[in-house]
Amino acid sequence: MPKRQEVVNIVAPGSFGLNTEDSPTELPLEFASVANNCVIDNFGRLGARKGFSLTTTTSTPLGSAEVVSVIHHTTDSGDVGVFSSGNGKLLKGEETLTDVSGALSITGDNWELESWDNELWAAQQGHSLARFDNGGTNVFVAVSGAPAANFVFGGAGRLWAGGDSTAPTTLYWSSLLDGTQWHGGDSGSLDLKTVWPAGYDKLVTGCIFNNLLVLFGQKSILIYSGIDDPSTMAKVEDFTQIGIVSRDSKVDIGTDLVFLSEGGLRSLGRLIQADGSQPVADIAKQIRTDLFNAIDSEGERIKMIYSQNERFILVIFTGQNIAYCFDTRRPLETGDLRATRWTSLIPSCGTTKLQGGDLIFGGTGGIMGYDTSYRDQGNPYSFDYTSPSTDLGAPSVAKFLKRLNPIFISTQTDTVIVKWAYGFSANFTSQAIDFSSSTSFTPAYYGISMYNNGALYTGGTPINDPVVHTSGSGDVLSVGLSTTIDGNKFSLQEIEMHLVTGRKI
Repeated sequence: MPKRQEVVNIVAPGSFGLNTEDSPTELPLEFASVANNCVIDNFGRLGARKGFSLTTTTSTPLGSAEVVSVIHHTTDSGDVGVFSSGNGKLLKGEETLTDVSGALSITGDNWELESWDNELWAAQQGHSLARFDNGGTNVFVAVSGAPAANFVFGGAGRLWAGGDSTAPTTLYWSSLLDGTQWHGGDSGSLDLKTVWPAGYDKLVTGCIFNNLLVLFGQKSILIYSGIDDPSTMAKVEDFTQIGIVSRDSKVDIGTDLVFLSEGGLRSLGRLIQADGSQPVADIAKQIRTDLFNAIDSEGERIKMIYSQNERFILVIFTGQNIAYCFDTRRPLETGDLRATRWTSLIPSCGTTKLQGGDLIFGGTGGIMGYDTSYRDQGNPYSFDYTSPSTDLGAPSVAKFLKRLNPIFISTQTDTVIVKWAYGFSANFTSQAIDFSSSTSFTPAYYGISMYNNGALYTGGTPINDPVVHTSGSGDVLSVGLSTTIDGNKFSLQEIEMHLVTGRKI
């Protein structure tokens, strides 16, 4: 028979992010088995992500297609604007989209857009490198003599390009301070066919990081120094069996270069420190299989975005309508980044504005902002959290859950669903808390003045702590909470589990 009563607190539920890799009964309760449409907020809590607001009002050139690539371009003289691609066109504008394809013959939309040396450049395999003729024709024009590259980036005073289908192992560079000159001068090329450390490989993308040239193949990485003079630059490091899955699956976060390989999310800084040791370089081990499955199903159109303002990396799997969000503020003790999963209105691409760092995204209908509307183009979306299944350190002892006391911070007016399950079942028992009724809960306001002097706290954000009476028993249990986000912030503070333990009758 039941023999004692306990109160088990899950402090900051889900604050360690998702863990779908390890045995759930051995996990700290701060992990989550489900964390949908969430972020780790600046207080380290699991909270609802912000919303997406469509800023485009006139999208005639885009039609019913989606934006596939987007960038904010500026020059020394000021803001030029947002550029994007979609529906077989290169586009300019944020509120009103304008076709700036010019005379280019376009057969695809997956352009790489690069802002360098006061100019905007566009590369896509099978197409001539193009430049936006700002102040002239104000459309994109093909760069004569340039490679038909799939990627382009600027750095060390010149443009670099590669991924030409006719020369898949060749890196090209332009003349110094002249992205239109690819023959003569100090322009040049390097065939990597004999340089790859593990035999044949294809050049997927590259970048400049810490004054080093980093070249990614499908299964190798090459690092060069001395890039101020490419004709004499030297390979200083290479890695085998670690490549990149797609051109756009890398981000420079300032202190590190993070990229997606077939082995998971990787840190170039840690890879170098570990001399190529894969276990050390993997920074998302807790969802490794989820990433494997997403990579296998996606193909080339994986996009990664880093936001300094939001302090997260977003990995978008467009074809599957999911994204993984990695918090960069507080890595776990293992060095892994805390992860959550986004499952509704997933954008197809994104970037940050150069002034202010605001996030903007592309999708169906045009350009979207990421903002505190807490709605997706005016529509609500779901927040869903589930704890790991736990035996509370006593696998052979039955747990009789008597009540749950979730504590969350929100101005929520919609129904919150509190749920629980025993064993490893996905069949949860649930109870709805209707916040439209003033008798359903009594919020405690974190924000009222203390002792009537008005000196402590301002704002009046309610801390809600409803009580839910539960039933059932089992050796293993899990709890959770879901709600509809419709214009309100929402973050989890704590969940109190009141239970008795004993043998099953």
